[in-house]
Amino acid sequence: MGDYKLINLDQMEATVLRRVLDPWEISKGERVRRFLEKLLEGRDLKVQEPKWELNVYPLYYYFLCDGTRVRPASKIYRMVFNEFCGVFSQAKDRISRDQAMSVADAEIDLLIEDADYFVLVEVKDPLPDRKPRFQNTKGIHQLVRQYVQGVFLSKKINKTFLAATVGAKKALPLSLNEIDKSLLAMVGNHTGELVISHFDWEVLGEKPNPCEPQAPPLRS
Repeated sequence: MGDYKLINLDQMEATVLRRVLDPWEISKGERVRRFLEKLLEGRDLKVQEPKWELNVYPLYYYFLCDGTRVRPASKIYRMVFNEFCGVFSQAKDRISRDQAMSVADAEIDLLIEDADYFVLVEVKDPLPDRKPRFQNTKGIHQLVRQYVQGVFLSKKINKTFLAATVGAKKALPLSLNEIDKSLLAMVGNHTGELVISHFDWEVLGEKPNPCEPQAPPLRS
């Protein structure tokens, strides 16, 4: 396939180091494929050759890595804002440059990209008696920032966008303010609600318990 638009864009030092020390391999994809099969149930999309990355900023680096690579951050944010205004007819009245910057700065815990679609996944791991907490930046809910980023990128790369969370069900229903609803309407969601797929950790397989005592290694 090889037609990946978002994979390998991010140039954060930790991301580059992870690519060097832990190169992506198809053999590592069993859990991601299992997650995708659940996510795509009832949709006209198929799991083909997905690739994935952790803790990336796909929108910011989409504009940075278009062949020039060397740009001040302020220019990147200005480009993002201008593109918002070009892609979405109501953007000038619905989003400020600071808010566009916060959307570009929304970190994605898990980015998955396949031939016809990509997925932005937010992962939470709260304590057993706590609800997951979401950031609120420039008055925008964390999941709204990610959702707006995903819809915008889908326009730019011509792939279907899907959003999901893992471990966030205790935070439902989501509480959105008027700024959130206005930005959702800007990208075509006029329901006033953010309806995305929510999963438990089991969808990724058994989660290791760091507090469980481990058996000592066998001595030869």
